[in-house]
Amino acid sequence: MNSRLEEILSSVSVDQWQVQSTIIIAWYDGPREGLCVLAHPACAFYFRIIGEWYNPEGLDDRLFQVSDFPEITATQSEELNACGSQALGQYSDDFTPEREQTINTIIERRGPPILIVRTADWMSFEAIWSVIPSGAIY
Repeated sequence: MNSRLEEILSSVSVDQWQVQSTIIIAWYDGPREGLCVLAHPACAFYFRIIGEWYNPEGLDDRLFQVSDFPEITATQSEELNACGSQALGQYSDDFTPEREQTINTIIERRGPPILIVRTADWMSFEAIWSVIPSGAIY
């Protein structure tokens, strides 16, 4: 059974995804963990790196697990939108305690990984795969 997020993300080819904002929680030579809000298709999710391939000629090729989180309140949505996107390689110290609490609450409430996404930079996307639940036989 597909989740709501999986249905939304699968409804549009990955080369058509448009990032509205990305909140980077962990960084090492690129995003490792964070929250992503897409303008198209309209959705938001948590991501965390699970693998990478070193590319000596440019950006590393990376795989991320993606998790959905429950609907957020209007206030939480405003706090996320106020964070905006951080420039790659730069961190913002203007996170208010309310914004940090919103981000922490979302991370704590995230569901299990449901998708794997391939991207080098969180601006363009290469592929998406469904995660097979543990113990599932198809």
